[in-house]
Order: sequence, then structure tokens, then C-alpha cells
Amino acid sequence: MTTIRSFLALTDPAKPLLTWYSPTERTELSGATLGNWVAKMSNLLVNECGLGPGDVAEIDLPPHWQTAVILLASWNVGLTVGESGDVSFGLPGSEAEYTLTLHPFQQSDWVVAVRAHGDHYSGATADVGDVLDLGLKPGDRALFNVDTHPDPREWLLAPLAAGASIVACTGLDETALAKTFAAEKATWPAPQTP
Repeated sequence: MTTIRSFLALTDPAKPLLTWYSPTERTELSGATLGNWVAKMSNLLVNECGLGPGDVAEIDLPPHWQTAVILLASWNVGLTVGESGDVSFGLPGSEAEYTLTLHPFQQSDWVVAVRAHGDHYSGATADVGDVLDLGLKPGDRALFNVDTHPDPREWLLAPLAAGASIVACTGLDETALAKTFAAEKATWPAPQTP
């Protein structure tokens, strides 16, 4: 059975697992920290929203580390990600039930809600099924330009399933991507065209 919990267990919890870059932000989540956020979000989905396998989450957000948390937790508890659903996540101004600013220093109603939940999720986890094989190996540090690779099954799920860590970048030109690749000691660059 391939689960989000099993993917998160493949890497060293103390090392960076997801590093997010934009022109104005660098956020680094260790395996333990990402696992903690996913556990809290899983608890929110199950305990606060009453959701489980067969339910649908509408996630109308661009690639971001916060989007990654919501996606991983949704897959963890067996939700389908769809166009409309039993719970919705979006940017401010949308009619989503939970909104995210995606700004590193601004609280959103999602951050407030998710932080109130437990740090460990002991509920049932769902099989995520087939995952893309990108040729990544355990221990690889994969850099993705999410502007050209926006599919989270590619930049998020495939590396985690392989036991690799992720450097996800948006809004960076080729020079900045190359500098980030070197600075982050990345070992695997995603192709620049999807």
C-alpha cells in the first residue's frame, strides 16, 4: 500500500524535505515539520470537516508549500481533489471555506484553523495508487520550476514517493534557477519544458 504516511517516512525527518522559493520567499520544511503540518491538516479534514474516503476537496490554489500541505493531507485521508467539493480552499476574495494568503508573514483563516489541530494523525490513511516515476532515487534533491511543472503529482508526489527532497520554485528566471540549484545542493533538475 502506497500512502502519504509511508512517503513521509522515507526521508530523514531532520533534513529539508520541501523547500519553497519565490522572488520574495524562501520557506524550508524538514520532514518532521512537513509531517506535522500534514497531520494537523488531516485532523482538520476528518475531525472538523467530517470528511473521509469518497469525499471531494476543491483546491483552487497555485503551487505553494501551503497548497502542498492541503494536497498531501487530502490524499492522506482518501479525498479526491476536484472542481467542486465537500470542502474548498482558495485565495482571499473567493467563496472558499478556507482561504490562504500564501504570504510568509500573514495569518490566514486556514493557518489559524489548522494550527488548532493535533500534531499527530492516527486515523486511517488511503492508498494514493500509481505515482509517476521520474527516475528519482532515494536521497535525490529535486529542483522543480512549478511555472513549467504545475502538476502536483509531478513536483510533489513523485519526489516524495521516490524518497527524494523537493526544491519548488516559482517566478525565477533561468539564472536564478541555476543559482538556486547550486545553493540548495540539488542533484536532479526537472526538465524546463513540461
